[in-house]
Amino acid sequence: MRFFNTSGPVVAADHYCIPPLQRLDQEVVLTLIRQRKYFVLHAPGQSGKTSVLLALRDLLNSGAEGDYRCVYVDVEGAQAMGEDVEQATRVVLGQFALFAYDICFRNAAGRDRGRTVTAADVLDAQERLILRRETHLDHLADRLRDERVRRIVEPLLSGAGTGSGAARDLEYARDLGLVAREAPVRIANPIYAEVVPRELTWITQEEITQDAAWYVTEAGALDVDALLAGFQQFFREHSEHSGAGRRRAP
Repeated sequence: MRFFNTSGPVVAADHYCIPPLQRLDQEVVLTLIRQRKYFVLHAPGQSGKTSVLLALRDLLNSGAEGDYRCVYVDVEGAQAMGEDVEQATRVVLGQFALFAYDICFRNAAGRDRGRTVTAADVLDAQERLILRRETHLDHLADRLRDERVRRIVEPLLSGAGTGSGAARDLEYARDLGLVAREAPVRIANPIYAEVVPRELTWITQEEITQDAAWYVTEAGALDVDALLAGFQQFFREHSEHSGAGRRRAP
């Protein structure tokens, strides 16, 4: 006897459901697989992503679409890894397919199969994906214009908790995949934590006329000494306008 399932992947033999693969542009996905390309299935939580992937796995293993051996692997638990690999692991798990394709195919150095992929390669790929505004990141930018999302995300980034956002706003942000489902309330993954602040301040960044070359090293790192020296010079020249340099009366 079948019944309605409201948590976890559906099993057609046990649950009432729409055939999962009908929700997928199956021909496009199968073409990508034949071409040995990566793809990302990106959607809110509890919308059927796992059920679709399991159905696709079964289709490929059936032999109906060619000679494939398909395995479904859940790597979410790997986020518990610690020490030096933690940051790189969490970033890769956020959008594994996009990172892997960028590092190993789009990046010329990564095409050398004798070369080991390092944490620095992952961070460089993260920056390239953000600057290219990949499809799902562009979609994320659209979501940030929603007032329900802004009521949660903006105070969260400023350190003010969830601000005036209602419980329904928080649940909506979680359903979109922007906010982690488990406590504490935080941005869902490291790459979103990079993208969201940049997107919310994009116009401000574009209007900045300051040339950053004088306080950035050749390696792209912040030159703290130069920055502090510049601030000291600015303070000496302008402190009297703010009253900071005034002496208190005895």
